[in-house]
Amino acid sequence: MNKKVLVSILAMTSASTMTAWADANVKELKNGSLLDWGINDSEETNLTLADGVITSPYGTAISQTINLAPGTYRFGCDNNTKDVTVKINGQKIADNYEFTVDVEGGAKQKITIELSATEEGKEFVVGNPELTLVYDFNAARLVLEGQGRRRRGNSTLQRGFRDSQQAQASGE
Repeated sequence: MNKKVLVSILAMTSASTMTAWADANVKELKNGSLLDWGINDSEETNLTLADGVITSPYGTAISQTINLAPGTYRFGCDNNTKDVTVKINGQKIADNYEFTVDVEGGAKQKITIELSATEEGKEFVVGNPELTLVYDFNAARLVLEGQGRRRRGNSTLQRGFRDSQQAQASGE
């Protein structure tokens, strides 16, 4: 294999490449039709979904149940969310729209995302809702680099080399 190609492949797998990563969009949240939000008849609810923008003229709540892995997530959309209340499993989330999914063993958890008007009966509009995984890749990189240094410093080959150098220095 060409040395340049081998070096490139090794560089891609190193922890130092993690510095370029950012928070990741989660594709679990669907917004292709009102059916994704559990709405079967838009005439009955007067809800509309056009170009990713959901409009609820009378504040009718909508919800979607999805599976999420453990982590911290942020709800976001293209427009101002001051008229929208966002709840996760029935609990209103913080003003920064972040919430945490805690699951022992790393399994996925079913969560329900509910959007409703802040004032009952009032219109709310949500443009292209999305979930983002909030993750500190730089901290993970530092941990991985620290583990790599410890491993490299304690390898059997390096210990053997150090032992042989010490033996030669002492005249054995």
